[in-house]
Amino acid sequence: MGNYFSEGQTLYHYCFCLLYGVTDNFAKNSYPFKFQKLTTSGAGNRWGWRQDDLDSVLMTDNNGTNTKKYSVEHLDTFDGTQIFQGGDSARWMLIKANYEAECRTMMGQISAAANALAA
Repeated sequence: MGNYFSEGQTLYHYCFCLLYGVTDNFAKNSYPFKFQKLTTSGAGNRWGWRQDDLDSVLMTDNNGTNTKKYSVEHLDTFDGTQIFQGGDSARWMLIKANYEAECRTMMGQISAAANALAA
């Protein structure tokens, strides 16, 4: 992944969506970006992720109602429909399978930053 995508940006996007229950930003409502051209020598930025729409945050579902529990997990379903739309895509499944320790670290960093802001 590190050859093309920023690992930090990708892990942050994944963890942010899971932590805040942003269930509509794995398949849509987010987009890859980069500011510098990636050269053949490896110089330049890698692709990262930007959020476009956070209307499905916390308990709010795609219909604007509060059907989600805060404890929703990455591969949970509701009435047979995947709650995290696109969560079973190859990209996010590979992140889940191969970056477990890094995701724990990123979650800790996000939590610590939120805690520092609250202090």
